[in-house]
Amino acid sequence: MKICKLITLMLIFCLPVHLLSQNPSPRNQPAMSYHKQHQQMVLFGGSGDNGMLNDTWILEGGAWKEYDGSGPSPRTAHALSYSEINNAVILFGGYGPERQRLADTWLWDGQKWEKLAVEGPDGRSAYAMAYDKKRHKIVLFGGSADSGKLGDTWEFDGTKWQQINVQGPSNRRHHKMAWDARQQKILLFGGSDDTGKLNDTWLWDGITWEKVAEAGPPARDHHAMSSHARGKKIVLFGGWNDGYLPDTWIWNGKNWQKKSEAGPSARAGKPGMVFQQEKNKTLLFGGGDAQHQTLADLWEWNGRKWKELTLDN
Repeated sequence: MKICKLITLMLIFCLPVHLLSQNPSPRNQPAMSYHKQHQQMVLFGGSGDNGMLNDTWILEGGAWKEYDGSGPSPRTAHALSYSEINNAVILFGGYGPERQRLADTWLWDGQKWEKLAVEGPDGRSAYAMAYDKKRHKIVLFGGSADSGKLGDTWEFDGTKWQQINVQGPSNRRHHKMAWDARQQKILLFGGSDDTGKLNDTWLWDGITWEKVAEAGPPARDHHAMSSHARGKKIVLFGGWNDGYLPDTWIWNGKNWQKKSEAGPSARAGKPGMVFQQEKNKTLLFGGGDAQHQTLADLWEWNGRKWKELTLDN
């Protein structure tokens, strides 16, 4: 029996690091996306209790695994988006530990990171990014640069970035975007500009920005938002406006509807949120709460109610 236990321990300690991982540490502003081919939830970086992070976590098969290879440098206030044309998750920019705005583009193919040799938007953080499934392009809007808040629109076609010269939402940061399958457009909500917190809703069709839905969630930034129900709805949770918000809202393609079900604690810090396609559920991870704690809890939205998940790693 003792020999068997010794062999078991030796095997465990010889396993790759990513198989020994528990759960991601608590963090604000983690970036999350879904890799369609590998059916994996990808989480990268954010800001933890001890500074900025550059760890990559994969959630698949009901367990977190940490990638132990090289990849992007530590950062926060960045975003990830899955590109069907690349069959990969794309990362751009963010805010680095030396207080620098980053402008690098990276590709996660499901197994490793690759830095792409492409020129694109100026270095920035706190922008929003989403994938246009109709036109097969990643859309990026706004954010913060050394010069201030931005209001420019960019698209990535899988090979190169291109700026689209168009009038649209005001210069802003800490807003969110998601794919609206009913409208076949990208939806943008909220954030903050030079006037304060915002509650405006916009749709991007690849040519013009259109302001829609005068009524909706109260003004906020640092919220979480993602497609849901295979893109036919969008779910929004939490954020900040003179306090941490605990509310859940659903966009049905025409208007916003508030849901009153109990769920995650009030939080901001742009919790990670992503649609888990094979299960038709949306997952939320982390953020920060009113007690100034960074969080590492994982929640699941099934379209009707929230459920906290406890993973046995």
